[in-house]
Amino acid sequence: MSLLAVAWTASLLVAWLAQVSEVQDSADLASLAAAGALAQGIDGCTAAKEVAARNHSDLMECHVNGDQWSFVVEVRVSQPLQPSLPGVARLIVREASAGSIQ
Repeated sequence: MSLLAVAWTASLLVAWLAQVSEVQDSADLASLAAAGALAQGIDGCTAAKEVAARNHSDLMECHVNGDQWSFVVEVRVSQPLQPSLPGVARLIVREASAGSIQ
């Protein structure tokens, strides 16, 4: 029985780590989409929101520092942790930035 509990716990941790990685990927993609949009004169935060949504994440924050030619965009995305357990954080939050200057 204890071997089953260890295996279940290990599989749960692996699933959570994979989900954290996916949310970080979503943040990275959202920041790159925002940077690309800004470079074309389009609203970067709108692009970031669309990309985050396509990756099953919510855009929590989007900040643009600079102008169309010299900028950094910072995004923060979140996603509910699945499966959720009592006493464990229920939300994964990750940040990323991209731009013409860093």
